[in-house]
Amino acid sequence: MTESKLIAEAEKLFINGDVERARTHFEKALEEYPYNSEILNNLGVIAHESGDPYTAEAYFLRAIDNDGTKKDSYLNLLPVLCEIGSVTRAALLAEFMAMKFPQEKDVKTQVEQVITFLAEDFAAKIPELMASYWHDRNILKYSELLQFVLTPPQDKIQDSEAARLIHAIGMAARGDAYIDACKFMNPHAEIDNKSATEYLLLACFWLAANRIYESRLFASYLINDSKYGHLAKRLIECTLARENSKAVAEAYKDILVIMEEGIGNMVMLTPALQAIHHRLPMSKITVLCTETASQIIDDLPFVDKTITTLPNKKYSLVLSTIWAQQSSKKYAKALQHQADFIFNAQFRIGIDHEIEANFRLANFLGHKGPIPLPQVCSESCELVDYAGKELAILANTTVNNNGWERKRWPHYVQLAEKLLDDGYQVAVIGGPEEAKKFPQNYWPQGVQNLQGKLSLKETAGLIAKCSLFIGNDSGPAHMAAALGVPTFVLFGPSLVSKNKPVGKNVHVLSKELPCSPCQYTDRWAQCKDWQCMASIAPDWVFDQIKRPSAPNACLVQRKDTEPLKLIRKQNKLLVKDGATEEPLRVHLVGKGVTNFPWGMETEMHRVFESLGCEVLQTDYVAHANDFANRFFRPAHLMLVFRGSGIPGELIGRVPYKTVLWYQDDVFAAGHVRKDLAYNARFFDHVYTFDTNAIDEYKKYAVQQISWLPLGATPEVYHKQFLPKKYDVSFVGNIYPNRKALFQRLSKKFNLHVTQAFAKDAAKIYNESKIVLNLGIGKTGIQQRVFEVLCCGSFLLTNEIPAEGRVFEDKEHLVYFNDENIEQLIEYYLQHEEEREAIALAGYRKAVTEHTFIHRAERILTDHFDYESESQRDQKSGKMVRDRAVIPGFVPLKSNELKEKLQQRKLRIFAAFRQFNWENENLQPALEKFGEVIRYDWYPEYSQYNENWHHKDKHAMNHTLFSKVREAHYNGGIDIFFGYLSGRLVFPATIRAIRKLGIPAVNLYLDDVKGFWGNFEPSGFSSMVDIASAFDLCITNHENALDWYASQGTDSIFLPSGANPDIYKPLSLQSERDIDVLFIGQKYGTRPRLIQFLQENEINAQAYGKGWENGEVSTEKMIELYNRAHIVLGIGEASIGGAKKMQIKGRDFEVPMAGALYLTQENPELETWFKIGEEIAVYRDKTDLLEKVKYYLANPERADALRQNARSRCVAEHSWEARFQQAFEKLVEIVESK
Repeated sequence: MTESKLIAEAEKLFINGDVERARTHFEKALEEYPYNSEILNNLGVIAHESGDPYTAEAYFLRAIDNDGTKKDSYLNLLPVLCEIGSVTRAALLAEFMAMKFPQEKDVKTQVEQVITFLAEDFAAKIPELMASYWHDRNILKYSELLQFVLTPPQDKIQDSEAARLIHAIGMAARGDAYIDACKFMNPHAEIDNKSATEYLLLACFWLAANRIYESRLFASYLINDSKYGHLAKRLIECTLARENSKAVAEAYKDILVIMEEGIGNMVMLTPALQAIHHRLPMSKITVLCTETASQIIDDLPFVDKTITTLPNKKYSLVLSTIWAQQSSKKYAKALQHQADFIFNAQFRIGIDHEIEANFRLANFLGHKGPIPLPQVCSESCELVDYAGKELAILANTTVNNNGWERKRWPHYVQLAEKLLDDGYQVAVIGGPEEAKKFPQNYWPQGVQNLQGKLSLKETAGLIAKCSLFIGNDSGPAHMAAALGVPTFVLFGPSLVSKNKPVGKNVHVLSKELPCSPCQYTDRWAQCKDWQCMASIAPDWVFDQIKRPSAPNACLVQRKDTEPLKLIRKQNKLLVKDGATEEPLRVHLVGKGVTNFPWGMETEMHRVFESLGCEVLQTDYVAHANDFANRFFRPAHLMLVFRGSGIPGELIGRVPYKTVLWYQDDVFAAGHVRKDLAYNARFFDHVYTFDTNAIDEYKKYAVQQISWLPLGATPEVYHKQFLPKKYDVSFVGNIYPNRKALFQRLSKKFNLHVTQAFAKDAAKIYNESKIVLNLGIGKTGIQQRVFEVLCCGSFLLTNEIPAEGRVFEDKEHLVYFNDENIEQLIEYYLQHEEEREAIALAGYRKAVTEHTFIHRAERILTDHFDYESESQRDQKSGKMVRDRAVIPGFVPLKSNELKEKLQQRKLRIFAAFRQFNWENENLQPALEKFGEVIRYDWYPEYSQYNENWHHKDKHAMNHTLFSKVREAHYNGGIDIFFGYLSGRLVFPATIRAIRKLGIPAVNLYLDDVKGFWGNFEPSGFSSMVDIASAFDLCITNHENALDWYASQGTDSIFLPSGANPDIYKPLSLQSERDIDVLFIGQKYGTRPRLIQFLQENEINAQAYGKGWENGEVSTEKMIELYNRAHIVLGIGEASIGGAKKMQIKGRDFEVPMAGALYLTQENPELETWFKIGEEIAVYRDKTDLLEKVKYYLANPERADALRQNARSRCVAEHSWEARFQQAFEKLVEIVESK
């Protein structure tokens, strides 16, 4: 029989379903024609259909080897390689096929399918298998039949997405060339307009290269994708887990920032440069800039190098600022080869400040904190003769082009004359162009013309010494703002929102004509007279200035300040002496400028300002040349930190109260005694941080001595709930008394010793199970003690005398000595719950009693007639909350409220955000009681935005109150209901709502994690700040009732509920096909518990964040409940590292849905269910397995529990039932008023 007839007969048998006879015919044909590729291909198909992919693979390879021109064997081999997990060979074969058969549609379709398969498979196996993903790569070296795929394609790649993507995958498969693969896929570093598969591949490959920020960027485009959203979330979680790793640091070792613009633009870039350095401290940061602009940054610690031309050098990352578009075009060809990735900052006209726009570069690299202030380099400048006067600097900056000329102010001469007459020494600065245009004879006599005479650094050094700076919108104005001097900037045509200099003391002067600003409009080019600048009169400018650098004289200045009463008006503290009232002014003297942004001076400056004080600052190092003039500025109280070298005769001449707060150890630091001997006796009052040092201080004839401990700044040192990476840590210097101890401990424990400051130190504290403190002396409480406790961390500190303690042993922290430290570390590492309970108690005491704001209030209380907020609370015994004693409250009509509740005709204003369950549970339950007016502030406002505490929270609260008031005026509101926390709302907002005559109820479900929460810039994040503002608080944590009572607040303990209209039994076609189901996030012991069941032949399935099955919708979840024989519950919550049992919404939703609920044993459940009759509980995994097997073997018993639990839940455990109880309680509270 001929070859073709043999094949045709065998194919006919195969088509008719007679597979075995077909196989026999093909095998006989192969004996006769052993090199026939068609026969080999057909045998491969039969082997694959029969479930033998490995035999199929061998036949297809032989077919290709004998005749590589036909596509069929390739098309058949490719899915087999995917099926057996030979991903390298699949990738390279698909790449080869795309090149060999570019016009074949079925080849293109299959290549696209393989791309999708590999992208999804790679993403799904991150991070566990990613390092060995191309595990079959080495097989290729020994496979003669697939050698052809090893060689990279030499032909031109087809111009199609599939061809590009499969070639990129091939680059990764051959040799982990992930970055090259990403660059090939995306040569111009474009971010938008890509397919979902391309986004997924880019996110995967960047992560594989440890480039977590690019990975996060591309993954973010898939978050809401129905197909890849769960993979994108997993990728982002992986990037977060790798932050701060050595591999990531090495992946970003060379960063180039492009900014080829002017001085002001460069100053406005420095906040982003600081944040980039903070995020990646090991990276070398190079700035490509103009030679002029380089002068103001090249000595800054966060810039490694400045360059003016692009060298032939490779950069890990290029960051392109908002003005670098032209530069990017100029360097595009070179950067395509020299840069691994280019990220461009985007500027939104009319919305962004330039600093904010460029700060997106830092946000791209994961920076989430506040924007730092700008910085500039400076050098000393001695060209000015001050003549004992304060220096005013005028920056008459202009350049001979239309863009800048229109921003110039024409009245500097007249202003200079007024400043000279007012007693200032006046200097004019500018460059060579300004020197030509405005020579010396242009200026009034007495003006020192320094135009063209100073370098930029010398200009900055001069500005730093001035008392007043006036300039137009220009580079020098931004320098002055960055240096912190009083800066007045004249604005006309340019956008203030984009260009305003940023600093501590900046004022914008503008006439705000109808035609201005005209920047980025057609008016910019059309305007010829520039009246917006010309109309700013010099007399008006002078009046606006009012000599801010020299404070107005204080009418009330005396040494005996105790009789002076401090009063508060419009959030400002005023000092009152008889009929005279004026703002309280505190003068801080220390090294605040020198040490900024660190040091107690900076913290106390911020704290006094937050209390409503005016604050002056004098630095005896930075202001040495003008120290006397600054030192004698009028104030009401001078607070000196350390005071090294200040002559006693100067201190004695200050006409108001002088106070020294010395924060160094007199017994351990040798310089302290010298300082105290030199000037301590000249101060009116002295504070020591160490109560045991008081007698020592008295040896130096101090007039009055008191103990004032140090403190902490909760805005920096706060609880972050981070995973514990370190068993024991110490942050600080290694003094001799510490070195020997650390060497000893490191032999037995995982000890992490390092130096870090501020947020870096706070992060380490939060990541440590135990934090050590070892003072250099044997007495006194170091600042580290307060900082660690404010982080909510467990502190082990050296013993100090009992009379010097503010924290109790084994209550707030634990004291150690040289003999017991090892035993204590070992004990508390093993007893996590006890350790975390002590840490929590220490945290509460620290943040409520020992922050720097408490210290500032103590100082004011000691020296004035002043009653702090905490003192007023203590006197009253509880926070002021009763409606009767708050002026302006509209009385409530309790009878009307009770009647409307009975009739279910309430009008409720509900404020809560939809996260994932609120709309399906809270909203329908509230609607059972009447009409609901709902306010969901998202996405207009988000608590996770960086501007939340400083801007958006205030705006959201204003909007909330406005909407409540409008609804109340248009139909009346009977109850305000909130699902709110201190992070979201101010207590004043709730009190304002109650003043309208609306009772306020709040639901909070996280009290188990802490009543205080974190101390944030706008207050505590949980309930302690806002609880007293509500009439009734609903909590799901019984222990929290006492916490609410301590705030004078009525509360009710009610666990979560469920909605019976959503959580209900379903009539499914199929039988229950899942033995055990768990739905919830994957963490802690949960994976081990599921694995344990599976290893014991239980069909256990898990869904939710982190699980392979991914997250599910509410509808899908209820379907799964109804498919499961048993739904598993795990009641543990991880609170700051400690495990606590907690009743959760799941405890009611599962039985409400008609499922058999088997959950972790929790005594609290006995209040709400009959254990063993309605739900079942387990003690440990052994007990769990026994219970699972029992209920699987006894379906009648399981059904009985399901029915009993469903009936109980519908009757008692719905959200409607919860709110009925809460509103009845509210009526009782209102009636009691």
